[in-house]
Amino acid sequence: MTLAAEPAAGADLAANRPGALSAQRARELTRAAPVGARMHHALRRTDPLGTLRGVADAEQRVGLALDRLDPSWRVLHSVPIGPAHPVISHLVIGSGGVFTLLSRRHRRWRRDAASLDRVVAMVDRDELYIDGLALPYLPQARAQAWRAARALSAAIDEPVHVRPAVVLVGCDDVRFHALPDGVEVLTRARLVRRLTAFPPVLTAAQVEQRHETARAGATWADAPWST
Repeated sequence: MTLAAEPAAGADLAANRPGALSAQRARELTRAAPVGARMHHALRRTDPLGTLRGVADAEQRVGLALDRLDPSWRVLHSVPIGPAHPVISHLVIGSGGVFTLLSRRHRRWRRDAASLDRVVAMVDRDELYIDGLALPYLPQARAQAWRAARALSAAIDEPVHVRPAVVLVGCDDVRFHALPDGVEVLTRARLVRRLTAFPPVLTAAQVEQRHETARAGATWADAPWST
């Protein structure tokens, strides 16, 4: 889980780089237990440090994809939502609405897999599998969108709808047995095309209002997180 510090009230989140908080947390774990971190890396074991490094890499790669959006879109990276919750990888605001993106990386896990094997995610309503392993990304993405909507709605004093999405890096395709409720599941290659396909729901003025609100650290530091 990618945890981050409490958001600073005076911070301008527009300065955050993709993957910055995940990479920072990985460095902190390495400093806290350098020998264990090296052993896990050498043995290729799944561990919190490796997970954080993978998340940081995914966020950086998705950040590069988001650079291809039209300048009318606004993007924030590494949005902290408190020490007990993963950071929002990316908050994207444009004419098609407000989106939270949960970026995650996956490599071929079977060492005997041929280099031409495709990595395919399988989605069956609220379940997401890669290489047969169930992953908790759909509820995590929904929770982040809920928190973002709550923070922005409170700061703007009007309802703000936020659509969650899971963006998979290192995954060639996503196949659906049954569509998930209210969550987009995409490969990085399809991300920009999908975002720009949404019909317009926000004016240019509303996009700027939501962006200016979202970039202020106080929006997240002072948010009413309780239900």
